Amino acid sequence: MIRSRLLRLTVAGATQFHVVARSRESGEQVEVLSGNVTAYKNYPSPYADPDRLGAGDVSMVNRSIDLMEKEHLSSAERHALSDAFR
Repeated sequence: MIRSRLLRLTVAGATQFHVVARSRESGEQVEVLSGNVTAYKNYPSPYADPDRLGAGDVSMVNRSIDLMEKEHLSSAERHALSDAFR
């Protein structure tokens, strides 16, 4: 399990992912390059359903509006992200 200020992540098997968690920002995000991640809010919320993420998925959380949103990266965006972290 990995915890940041706003996210609690569980990882299944061999997984590559990138977390953006800057203390001066009200949001954080996790980008999954390969494998599987389950993303939970790391704070009490009435909207506590986790995001289940696979390769190419991104989960963004913003505590100031208590919102967690999942998106899917295009193939080009995934390759650019993967290249940036090699």
